[in-house]
Amino acid sequence: MDYNNILDTIAEHIKPISSSKRYWLIRTQGGELFDTFYENDFVGLDHQQISLRDLSALRSRYLDDAKFHNAIKDAVIDYYTEDLETGEKSLADRTITLIANQIYKFHRQVRKGDIVIIPSYSSTKIAFGEILESGIASFSEGELRKFDYTQQYLNKRVKWLKEFDRRNLDPNIFKMFTAHQAINEVGKYAHVIERTLQDFFVLDNEAHLIINVQKETGVNARGLFGLGHNFLDILDGVINELDLDDVNTNDFQVEVNINSPGKIDLKSLSKKGTVIALITLGVFGGGFEYGDFSMKTEGLVGFVKALEKAVSDYKDREQNRNMQMQIFNEYKGKLDVKKVDDMVKIMKQVDDNQDKPK
Repeated sequence: MDYNNILDTIAEHIKPISSSKRYWLIRTQGGELFDTFYENDFVGLDHQQISLRDLSALRSRYLDDAKFHNAIKDAVIDYYTEDLETGEKSLADRTITLIANQIYKFHRQVRKGDIVIIPSYSSTKIAFGEILESGIASFSEGELRKFDYTQQYLNKRVKWLKEFDRRNLDPNIFKMFTAHQAINEVGKYAHVIERTLQDFFVLDNEAHLIINVQKETGVNARGLFGLGHNFLDILDGVINELDLDDVNTNDFQVEVNINSPGKIDLKSLSKKGTVIALITLGVFGGGFEYGDFSMKTEGLVGFVKALEKAVSDYKDREQNRNMQMQIFNEYKGKLDVKKVDDMVKIMKQVDDNQDKPK
């Protein structure tokens, strides 16, 4: 069987994270709105300086984004004008600009498919969600009563993906919380956010395989480095066994969060190499969870399962390999490495993208 072609097919159809996808941190008024947002599947800004009706009217009038932005700022100035004769403002220009920027960002730049992050009081809980609409949400009177709102605000509906306790999050996540505005673009933390949400992804042409270390107490250095060294040795053996001509473990880089629990981010410019690393980790680390997932094209299921079987056969052969497996299991047990569970995502991506034009 030509495993090179199989891996090429899988890697070719794995959809990378879109370059247009953006990431937003939205404050919850010191945590007061966290439960309201999370329980009712939306996020919003509590800005009353301009009504939604007036905002829609301005957008209809100013289709150019720069002019629309300026019109929002003029509306905020009008809201804070104290003396209609002198035009004296009650807020500094900087504050007015900040408010106008926040309204504009939420209205025009927060789009469907973007990721939003919200913190609870003192950031003890963090929720991650996907924006479901580019436009402003229109809530029914019943929904407004449920939210204890008296009028429509700047809101967008969200599908919440995961909620975490602070202690279970990558410490790098909290670097973004130094920004204190109501809405903040945090795209420079995209890779940290994505590895929080999934175990395998392709971002900026780099494929990431996340190994989750669940150990609650301090991570033993010998266990950590032993796991990595032994896994790469196993992966070298798989690559040689399957005669993969353009995959090399030297292509991998690693980013380690030593926090307990923590994450090992194994990354490479080779999607093909990262896919076989994922399959190898799944086989040697305890298998994959397929659940009730089914694919439209059985041949693609066969591709993945053929690779999995080839790696499994390699694992089961020869006494010295069994000895190597015992060592790997020892290190894996010491670190309490979580079973890989993202193979289904790869299979689905291959299935969804197989017929798209190249």
